[in-house]
Amino acid sequence: MNEQQFRDHLIESDHKSIDSRISRWKRLTPAVYSALPKLLFPYLAEAVDMFIRGHFIGAILMTAAILEITLKNELTRLNIYTETKAVKTCLKDLIEKSYAVAILNEAQYQKSLKLNDQRNALIHVKHKELNNIANIRYEKWGLAELELDAGLYLTSTWNDGIEKDAEEFLKLTRDITANLFGSEKYKGNEYIPSNNL
Repeated sequence: MNEQQFRDHLIESDHKSIDSRISRWKRLTPAVYSALPKLLFPYLAEAVDMFIRGHFIGAILMTAAILEITLKNELTRLNIYTETKAVKTCLKDLIEKSYAVAILNEAQYQKSLKLNDQRNALIHVKHKELNNIANIRYEKWGLAELELDAGLYLTSTWNDGIEKDAEEFLKLTRDITANLFGSEKYKGNEYIPSNNL
């Protein structure tokens, strides 16, 4: 394949996928962020872009990073953790502590634990855990008895697979960060205009 053929392939692929990308974008709107630190905004913008473009594994990994950054920041801001302790604390422990001190509510806590489990399964390529995650979706569609592995779940062509989880986790981290950084306690910090997304 030469450069022109590759260029033509990219253009054709873009045209074929534009409707699904617009659909994913619509599912995330309105995306209003009244106040986000400049450091965090590129992470969130990257996760949103990955989701819209159908890079769901990347979107999930970015949302886990965003959640980790956000919880570390809040736990140190509240003087519950020192910066040194926060840096050395794993995401699951950050989630547990954040729930214990009411940073996260019950629903956020449960979804955050699910995100952590999925992040670990994806990063460490834990086949059994990925298959278990996939089987939750397969059962919903009556496919569990086929004993499928996680392959179908991980493909971006199946709208009820990993795409649903990526959307759920993106909305979770978006809402947690917007809630924490958009509150009165952050008045005076650097703000990012809400029309950046």
